[in-house]
Amino acid sequence: MRRVRVLAALAVLVVFLFILPTLDLPTFGILPSSTGMPGSLRLLAIVVITAALAVTFDLLLGQTGLLSFGHAVYFAGGSYVFAMMLNYTSLSFWAAAPLAVVAVFAASLLLGMVSLRVEGLAYAMVTLAFLELASVMVTRGYFGTNGESGLRLPSAKVPEYFIGIRNVSNVYSLAVVVSVVVIASAALLTRTRFGLVLRGMRDNPLRMRVLGYDVYWTKLVIMGVSSGMAAICGVAYTIILSGADPTTTTMTFSLSLMFMVVIGGSGSVAGAAVGGAVYALLLQRLPALGDSVAGSGPAMVSDIVREPQLLLGVIFLAVVFLAPAGIRGLVSRAGAGLATAARNARPSRPRADASH
Repeated sequence: MRRVRVLAALAVLVVFLFILPTLDLPTFGILPSSTGMPGSLRLLAIVVITAALAVTFDLLLGQTGLLSFGHAVYFAGGSYVFAMMLNYTSLSFWAAAPLAVVAVFAASLLLGMVSLRVEGLAYAMVTLAFLELASVMVTRGYFGTNGESGLRLPSAKVPEYFIGIRNVSNVYSLAVVVSVVVIASAALLTRTRFGLVLRGMRDNPLRMRVLGYDVYWTKLVIMGVSSGMAAICGVAYTIILSGADPTTTTMTFSLSLMFMVVIGGSGSVAGAAVGGAVYALLLQRLPALGDSVAGSGPAMVSDIVREPQLLLGVIFLAVVFLAPAGIRGLVSRAGAGLATAARNARPSRPRADASH
């Protein structure tokens, strides 16, 4: 019964996201304007794609126990390979998108064969080296990446229904479809026998080896799957921005993935998705909030709010020390507390007299 209620709630949420552009609801400052306006829809598209990206990283960190500092490479890879195919080849829009994902998936397997030869901190450092290499290649303009200016999509190859302010709702719908597919696929994967094996390797890899599981190849498979999903998100992100963004190859962006998973709840698909959505929304809206409180409060407060990375760092520390299980843990504890209170509030039934 509980699973049915959860699935019903998720179905309602998905339908709500799809019809949101037609509702034109007020947002009370959470978004730039009402939900039907182009600015809000574009921001919501970024939010849902970031939520899906956080889930792909949780497959590594939360489900498998792989601390990777280079997962952003595959997100940026999907973005840049897609943009480069459109700019420098004769491939069409719908041919370049899947080929970019396949190319990133193949590259992730090659990089995984190298990085997974070591474990723990050594693995994290190897993935960090890959990230730094990708960042240098992008910012210096190697292979036609156009350096720090980013690489725009050629409008001639982009379908007309994805171009212009009047078609922002179509871009938003695409982002919702991609996010739902990625998050649902990750959720189904974690509920399979393979998902159980991943969590076993996270908790006790030595025991899994003794039981006969090949830890190396299993980790390589999940690394390829999560990287391919991240590449799909990268392609969608490029369509939202109409180009590839070089900041996706930075260390700051890569660390933000860890932030999303931790504040949402590591090891939970729903928690990672919520963490990614909250992070993206705060990152985009905190500077505007700082501008709104400027002059109406202490200067130090408005300056702090204007620096989203600083405030997000404070939030990260607070979550680590006060709520290690993240938002998911807080919701679970709140739900348990309400259930207990409801049980205690029920009037107790009088016991039947044994003598009658």
